[in-house]
Amino acid sequence: MTKALLPYAKSDGVLASKTSSLNKMQTRIASDQDALDRRIASLTTSLTKKYNAMDLVVGQLKTTATSITSIFEAMNAQKNAS
Repeated sequence: MTKALLPYAKSDGVLASKTSSLNKMQTRIASDQDALDRRIASLTTSLTKKYNAMDLVVGQLKTTATSITSIFEAMNAQKNAS
């Protein structure tokens, strides 16, 4: 039994190799996660600025539409009054 487990249990055996490989993978994944978190934060900031700018323009366009509608209604009222 000991002889069968020796390739797995020794310091440069299968288990040590797998552990080392998994630790490297875990480090790489953590690094990738950090990079992704930074990218998400950057995109969130950028998209929030763009959304706020768009929202401001939409508000201005609604105000313009209301003004134009009022002008046309006044013109129609004046036309109908004559």
